[in-house]
Amino acid sequence: MSQSLFSIGVSGLVAAQAALSTTSNNIANASTAGYTRQVTQFQPLPGQQTQYGYLGSGVTAASVQRQTDAYLNASVQTAQSVSSEQAGYYSQVSQISNMLASSSTDIGSSLQTFFTGFQQVATDPSATAPRQQVLSNAQTLVDQFQTVGTQLSTLATSVNQGISDSVNAINSYASQIASLNQSIRLVSRDGTAQPPNDLIDQRDNAVAGLSKVVGVSVVSQTDGSYNVYFGNGEGLVVGSQPYTLAAVKSTTDPSQTAVAFTAGGKNVSIPDAQITGGSLGGLIAFRDQSLAPATAKLGQLAAGFALAVNAQHMLGRDINGNPGKAMFSLPAPQVMSSPLNTGSGQINASFAAAGVKQLQPSDYKVAFDGTNYSITRLSDSTTGLDASGNPAPTTYAASALTGGASVQVDGLSFSATGSMAAGDSFVVKPVEGALSGINLALTDPSQIAAANGATLPNVAAAATNTGSGRFAVTGVTGAPAFSNAATVSFSNATTYSVSGLATGNVSNQTLPASGQIVVNGVTLTLSGAPANGDTFSLSNNAGTVGNNQNAVALGGLQTQLSLDLGTTSFSGLYSDIVGQVGATTAQYKSTSTTAAGVLSSAQAAQQSVSGVNLDEEGANLIKFQQQYQASAKVVQIASTLFQSILQLN
Repeated sequence: MSQSLFSIGVSGLVAAQAALSTTSNNIANASTAGYTRQVTQFQPLPGQQTQYGYLGSGVTAASVQRQTDAYLNASVQTAQSVSSEQAGYYSQVSQISNMLASSSTDIGSSLQTFFTGFQQVATDPSATAPRQQVLSNAQTLVDQFQTVGTQLSTLATSVNQGISDSVNAINSYASQIASLNQSIRLVSRDGTAQPPNDLIDQRDNAVAGLSKVVGVSVVSQTDGSYNVYFGNGEGLVVGSQPYTLAAVKSTTDPSQTAVAFTAGGKNVSIPDAQITGGSLGGLIAFRDQSLAPATAKLGQLAAGFALAVNAQHMLGRDINGNPGKAMFSLPAPQVMSSPLNTGSGQINASFAAAGVKQLQPSDYKVAFDGTNYSITRLSDSTTGLDASGNPAPTTYAASALTGGASVQVDGLSFSATGSMAAGDSFVVKPVEGALSGINLALTDPSQIAAANGATLPNVAAAATNTGSGRFAVTGVTGAPAFSNAATVSFSNATTYSVSGLATGNVSNQTLPASGQIVVNGVTLTLSGAPANGDTFSLSNNAGTVGNNQNAVALGGLQTQLSLDLGTTSFSGLYSDIVGQVGATTAQYKSTSTTAAGVLSSAQAAQQSVSGVNLDEEGANLIKFQQQYQASAKVVQIASTLFQSILQLN
């Protein structure tokens, strides 16, 4: 009997000591990141049959188990991935928002100031001071375009570097997880069948770190290992085998960094749309959904502004009677060859004459299949518009782009030189370089072409007009002449008639929404609103260089719908850009805050199961101490009984 009591007491001592060790370890690691609370699991030893029934034979510490919940862990993993993505996107897009809100880069105000300067020149065309002010305003605007372009370029470089760093982090985590999978499998096969808790914690921490970088799914295997997948179900870790990612040049846009699988010494690019979650998903989403569109639209604004002002300025004459020159210079559209090209051919692109309205905030892909070329607008995967504004062809014969020939798409002229190979492709970035590449080409104030050119008529409002309408000459076809003054008269704000022409007189025509009408080959653009009975006369240019007709037309470009197929003004486009960036920033500020709250709640729920509660562990210390003391008392009693038996002999 005493021997049985002694064994029971000793088993209690050993079990209580194990429980005290586990509790002490929990307390020691209460502040250790990623530590999972452990609990000693007790199991009774098999009983012994006696004449009066089975008697227990003590207790054993069966195992030490991590207190974890797979569902809660998965919830934290998902919430962490979403939170990192939203926070990363917000951090990046807020930089663009802050830049556009800065007074040093307020392009909208500078545009208004620039055009207002021409109104001052029109007031006194022969004065030097207003002309000099126009050039000063133009330089300020150019500086702001360049500053914005440089900052966006720097941000794009930072995003590319962030993608490369994320790929390195993913590879590191994948290697850690695969190595820990191997160690856990080896330990689990040593016959003890006890889980290697610390190794499992390390692996879970690696998975948590990976989830911050990219969205992944984890599948537990029967041998204790994890398989980790991301993207469109691609295996990142399978058992003890990690798969390597690489940061490479994008085959669709060599200026961007793409993510690729490395297999058999080759890189296989992963589409951006398949990479979601984590800081990497946030970077890619920001680049594709905010950075690239904002850069393209601002580039469209810079290029469209420069081309429109140049075209109008070159219609006039300067104070010395010389034809107007281009006021701004622009870099040619950038052409980038695919890294997969095998031919020596090259695509050339330039801005087409009178193509400002068709310019789009988009890049283009030019591909050669061995026989024909295709040109694709990448923003919406369409063929774009031809010079007439109709949908462009799907393909072009090789002869259409070679031998000095060219095709026009969206206000751009495309041609090819050299020897192309089947499968060669190019990305054309027409407007991105305009932001940092725009420059002021005119430095002499006397060269500002405030007067109409020799082939353009004078247009004058009648002194008796009561409305606010004003016409500006904004285009000319051929060399129009007026044997007598022609008259444009209004019966109301939107109905006009033309008289005084040898041919082409019209009556009661409805004014187009664009405010543009053509009289004898001369394009007139209306600003303001004419009243009933208002008239405007057109007459041959008298040859004087002191008139202000072209200055008025240049100032009128401020409200002219020059962009997006004649639907948007320069200021309107800039306001749209600022509004879109601001709305996106506000959206991601809200979603990132919400995602952080969801993550905090998920972590709290997980910690309620897996975290160390010092109050609870303190109570366990007392409980297991008492268990140990009580078991020691059992051993003491067993020893006393045994001594009593010996004394009987």
